[in-house]
Amino acid sequence: DDGGGGGRDSEVQIDEHGREIVTQCFEVPFTILDVNECTISSPNPMAHRCQPPSICINTLGSYECVCPSASFQSSPSSVDFIPTPQFWEDITYNQHRTPWEVSYGRSSESSCPNSPSTFGCCDDDGHSREGAVCHSTFRCPVDPCEDDEEESSPCSSNASCQRANSPLAHPNYTCECPPGLMGNGKPCPKYNTQQQQQQQQPKVKYDGKTPTESTKRLLDAGLLCGCTKPTVDPCDGYHDCPSKEMCVADSYNRPSCQCKPGHVRDEVYGCVDEHPPGLTLRYSSNPDSKFDTDRGIEYLTQGDRYEEYGVDVIDDNAEEYLRSLKITYSRPLPQGCLLDMGEFYVNYTV
Repeated sequence: DDGGGGGRDSEVQIDEHGREIVTQCFEVPFTILDVNECTISSPNPMAHRCQPPSICINTLGSYECVCPSASFQSSPSSVDFIPTPQFWEDITYNQHRTPWEVSYGRSSESSCPNSPSTFGCCDDDGHSREGAVCHSTFRCPVDPCEDDEEESSPCSSNASCQRANSPLAHPNYTCECPPGLMGNGKPCPKYNTQQQQQQQQPKVKYDGKTPTESTKRLLDAGLLCGCTKPTVDPCDGYHDCPSKEMCVADSYNRPSCQCKPGHVRDEVYGCVDEHPPGLTLRYSSNPDSKFDTDRGIEYLTQGDRYEEYGVDVIDDNAEEYLRSLKITYSRPLPQGCLLDMGEFYVNYTV
């Protein structure tokens, strides 16, 4: 009889006081359970030390850190998941990974450089001193375009984020506006009402597509934030107007050439100064000259010689008008003498 204690072996001894001491051995079944370090949070000493965005993978007695990839985005959903050799072979060799999906390439930036995971690189015991340091310094590139939160996204809400081919590029992402919108695609600062009114708005030329020169300079300098529908400047890119005309858009934003301020339209000469300059005929100072200053007529008789004296322009811009002075005659002047009598007109036009 084992005394009803369930023990397999028993032994009776007498101590120094003559008392019987019975010693029995029992079998107590128990199971050692693995701790899933990936589900434990700091500051628990058993918590994993993988740094975001790396993914923690639980192993028997330890854990590993894996860089996320297009085909591996998160930890296995099952808490009982234990990776097999095939799992690590797929992670290490069978997945085509871009520079964004492996650790940084220099040892000063990451342990296990250019590796998809810490498996086979760090100490198998992630809780040893060497293992803890190795796992905690394993660094995977942070995808700048992964965050979907509007406040923390590097691009404005209506722009698409495109990461560069390499995380080492500067910058390592670009913000692209949808077709028809213009800007650098980055979030605009939080302006007050007055600043919003002063914010430059993109403009396009008459064709509705080409940025105006001022808008192009702002785009090249990255000074147009967000993505905004541009307004059309109907006169930018419209055909050139004559010198005294300017492009004006009507209420329907349709361009046309109109006279500049201070000018009126003449049916023959187009736009002319609404206050035309005064012209005064010049004439010979010879007292024998037969020039009627009131009527502007010079009388010539047989043997007289005609000479061209021109005109004086009475205006603030006299020099500019004189440069455009044109002189025409009612009929061509012959070489030598006139053989018949009659009237002769000289026209001065500025």
